[in-house]
Amino acid sequence: MEILTERLLVIPCSLDIAKSLIIHRKELEERSPIVIPPVWPSSLTQGLLPLYIERLEKSREAYGWGLWLIIHAAEKKIIGDFYIADKPDRDGKVEFSCQINPSYPEQIAFEALNMFFSWLSSQNQVKTVQTECRIENEDMIHLLHKLGFICRKREDYYLLWQICKNGDV
Repeated sequence: MEILTERLLVIPCSLDIAKSLIIHRKELEERSPIVIPPVWPSSLTQGLLPLYIERLEKSREAYGWGLWLIIHAAEKKIIGDFYIADKPDRDGKVEFSCQINPSYPEQIAFEALNMFFSWLSSQNQVKTVQTECRIENEDMIHLLHKLGFICRKREDYYLLWQICKNGDV
């Protein structure tokens, strides 16, 4: 399971990689053909890794419904990640978060997000995709709007964004 674009490779994180990030990071960095930058994963993703590992250990069906790595193909370097909170609920809703190194141009982030949402939309059980971003994150707001997401709610410093597969508002 992988998503390949002109410049990017987006793949689900395996159980072995997830465990190695926590337990044997230095060895993983030394042996990996992909550069793992010191700033990755973000603190948010680091906090979610134990939960992700537990889900993968409980069920192989969780693979693909958790952490995805965004790899810049030419640089052979991890530049960010997507995290799907869980498999679609009974209404077909999935929630995700996204972290992409801000030093890369907006076109890279758009390419990653666009292809990831195309993959999500191709999954029969997915009807709605939802995410949050901080109010001051103008780059992400611009990207979500450009991808067709609609801002549904504001809570304190966060905006809730959704896009529905069938075009419902």
